[in-house]
Amino acid sequence: MREEDFSVRSLEELGRFIRGERKSQKLAIDDAAGLIGVSPDSFSRLERGVGGVGSDRLLAILDGLGLELVIRRKHSGPPTQVIETKSIRS
Repeated sequence: MREEDFSVRSLEELGRFIRGERKSQKLAIDDAAGLIGVSPDSFSRLERGVGGVGSDRLLAILDGLGLELVIRRKHSGPPTQVIETKSIRS
């Protein structure tokens, strides 16, 4: 994962990230919604992690904030193996 990547595991995490990005751009929620062409209610629901925001609105909000959605497989690492050792006495 690159340094600028952000892994999202819940709608709440996604909402916090989007809110932080909007605020870093010094945009009020009404202004951001107007610039992007979505309702302030949709924007607010997304930021609060409430369901019911359509994928088209999600993608519009991400694009409007200069973000993109990247999907990749989870990296789970190598499988865990248990190795038994026996002591050898000579």
